[in-house]
Amino acid sequence: MGILVVDGKAVVDIIDRHSGPDSIPHDVELFQFLRDVGIPPVIAVNKMDKVDDRDDRLEEICDRFGLLPPWQQHRDTVAPISAKRGSIDPLTGAVREHLHEAGRDDLFAFF
Repeated sequence: MGILVVDGKAVVDIIDRHSGPDSIPHDVELFQFLRDVGIPPVIAVNKMDKVDDRDDRLEEICDRFGLLPPWQQHRDTVAPISAKRGSIDPLTGAVREHLHEAGRDDLFAFF
C-alpha cells in the first residue's frame, strides 16, 4: 500500500493549475501509477480542519483522482485527516483494511 498525503485545502487548486492537454499533475500521476502496478493507494487528505465545505471538497478531490461520487464509498482510498490535531482515525482505518486484505493482520500492532 502507498500513502499519498495531500493538503485538503489546496490540492484541488494545485491539480487544476497543473492539468492540461499534455500534462498530468504529479499527485494524480503517482496515484494512477500505484494502482497500475498493483499497489493500493490511500490518499491522506490532511488539514481537513481548515476546510469549511468538507463533503464538497472531498467530492472534488475524488473527481480529480478519477473516483466516482460519493466520496464515502472510497473510505479505503480517501482518508480525511487533521494530523496536527491528531485526528488520523480515517487513515488508520484505511491502512488496517488494506493490511487485512493483504493477509497482514500481524502488522495491526503498528497501526
